[in-house]
Amino acid sequence: MNKQIQKKEDKREQILEVALELFVKKGYYQTKITDIASEMGMSVGLLFHYFKSKEVLYETIIEIGCEAFETIFAWQENTPLKSFNENSL
Repeated sequence: MNKQIQKKEDKREQILEVALELFVKKGYYQTKITDIASEMGMSVGLLFHYFKSKEVLYETIIEIGCEAFETIFAWQENTPLKSFNENSL
């Protein structure tokens, strides 16, 4: 991955982290896109360059959380102890 793409991905992740923190602290409806941009030290226009809307930003956070949950759940379903017990019977 080239440096410019990596930098953009890093900024995107920072925005997600800041937005999540504000959504938890203030709630979705009380968090304004200007709050997120201000916390990031960027303009609202630049923030919209990364995410089309507050809704898309929120949906992305939810998707990431769901993926993490699925990964944890899948791991718990396939623990080495469970596999050992199933194969030993």
